[in-house]
Amino acid sequence: MGTRHLIDTNTLSDYFGEKLPINGLDFIDTLVNENPQISVMTRIESLSYLTPQIETFRLFVSYCTVFDLTEDIIHC
Repeated sequence: MGTRHLIDTNTLSDYFGEKLPINGLDFIDTLVNENPQISVMTRIESLSYLTPQIETFRLFVSYCTVFDLTEDIIHC
């Protein structure tokens, strides 16, 4: 199955704000083009951080697997 990555709020904020270094942006691009994974908490938090990019974020979420909060997610 390969390595899977759970993208957190800070990473998404920096990604959408283009504040990551180029190699970071490229890496997140590859995750976004595959099967992006976020927690429901990241989805909630990002709605307040990403106000200027809200429509882009909503589109992004439509391609994501969004995990409910579980003990495994809490400890990720």
